[in-house]
Amino acid sequence: MVRIIFFGIFVTVLFSGCKHKTQEPPVKENGTPVQVTMMTKKVLTDTLTLYGTLQYVKKTPIISPITGFLQSVNASAGDMPEIGKILFTLKTKEAAAYPDYIADTLFKNSVITVKATHLFRIDSVLKQSGDFVQEGEVLCQTIDRASMVVQLHFPFEDNNVVKSGRNCLVIFPDKKIYSATVTRILPEADASSQTQQAYLHINSDQIFPEFLNVQVIFIETNGITSFVLPNSAILTNETMSEYWVMKLTDDSTAIKENVRTGRKTKNEIEIIEPMLSASDRILVSGNYGMPDTAKVIVVK
Repeated sequence: MVRIIFFGIFVTVLFSGCKHKTQEPPVKENGTPVQVTMMTKKVLTDTLTLYGTLQYVKKTPIISPITGFLQSVNASAGDMPEIGKILFTLKTKEAAAYPDYIADTLFKNSVITVKATHLFRIDSVLKQSGDFVQEGEVLCQTIDRASMVVQLHFPFEDNNVVKSGRNCLVIFPDKKIYSATVTRILPEADASSQTQQAYLHINSDQIFPEFLNVQVIFIETNGITSFVLPNSAILTNETMSEYWVMKLTDDSTAIKENVRTGRKTKNEIEIIEPMLSASDRILVSGNYGMPDTAKVIVVK
């Protein structure tokens, strides 16, 4: 009887020990969760977006050629007269003292006309019919239609992109797109904003309103295939004097790899050296603040 009880106790202890061992929790894998990408090879297109304002840089006054009275005014603000159109008719002050039939006999060229000699838009009319004007007095202000430019302010560090003769695109608020060319860059920078000023000529004969804000886009491509990585793969120090990536050496270890970067776009950065392999796995998340050699867990 005693033997049977002892055997039962032994079997109970044995099975309880086995049950305890099977309930041990699995050992958790240590490492930082990361996501990876691989180097891609492509022609890198760099886009620079700036903003400008339409302006007419050549504004010319039309002045009275004589001292006398304005007989007629055929001009209004906003008009765009054809070349040769009579805008103002003036009579000399001497001829104005006599009736027309007498003045025409006494004075030669007593009536003078002022015509449009080039294409322009009348900005403002300062005199009206019947006014007495002195020789050289301004009759109206005009804007040379051919002098319309986009006034562009750009950061000094972009002077390698915004250059004289460079082509670009101008996008208007109505989403219409026109080609343009940089015609002039002023040699000084704004003291407060530290930006330079450039003038762009829009390749269109259309007349646009002055002081309209537009978007200017410069597209740069050198036609050379580059090796690029996403921006999130590139790490740098506080002074941005050193750049590196975190590269996997196996499925669970990442090491620091110093790189030299080239051109940058909105989403990608060119890697000039070292020549990374297309099969190298580069960290794009979980890489910030990671030490030189780190344990990682690759997640999808």
